Amino acid sequence: FFSICHLMPLTLYYYAIEGGRVGCIRAALLHAGVEFEDKMLNFQEYSQMKAAGTAPAGMPCLEIDGKQMTQSLAISRFVGKKSDLYPKDDVQALVVDEVMDIVQDVLTKCPQDPDAEVKKKKREEYAAGKMKDFFDQISKRMTEVPGPFLLGAKPSIADMQVFYLLDMLRMGFFDHVEPTYPDAWQPLVAHEKAMAESEVIKKYREYFASKKP
Repeated sequence: FFSICHLMPLTLYYYAIEGGRVGCIRAALLHAGVEFEDKMLNFQEYSQMKAAGTAPAGMPCLEIDGKQMTQSLAISRFVGKKSDLYPKDDVQALVVDEVMDIVQDVLTKCPQDPDAEVKKKKREEYAAGKMKDFFDQISKRMTEVPGPFLLGAKPSIADMQVFYLLDMLRMGFFDHVEPTYPDAWQPLVAHEKAMAESEVIKKYREYFASKKP
């Protein structure tokens, strides 16, 4: 389908934000040294593309030789394999995949409701229940090998997914869940600090600061 010979040109489509579902992808592309065109869209530009029928089917979207690929985890794995961010060992890859899927569960199972009071109640119950279970699972994995990262001394795409999940919480993107929520898990706090000091994140943040519209 795609070979290493057909990686160019690459175009990444997403909003002009650092983290969310795109942080891992941009950081991994930079870490791998892969050249790509970074289409940082604002909401007006995306609306215009949608009206014209030229918007991607979903975002983030990685366009490879004119073929648009969506789904953030699939793209993260694809890009992670171009460097040392996705393990070649099958068991380690399973650990990485598991943690990334748990992160997605945290996001997708977060309750919504058009009624503000009902939403608040559901979110508070979620934070005290199922979301806590998810964080327990991630935290446990972080303690199973000497760190500071999930698989040891080097970060993976799963580490970046966890880092940007915590970043979303810290920035208040989870209504009715306190930004200090992750502080109940010391392994995650230590992991967050290690990731912020890692070369892959520092390099990406420098890049984003220089590119942000």
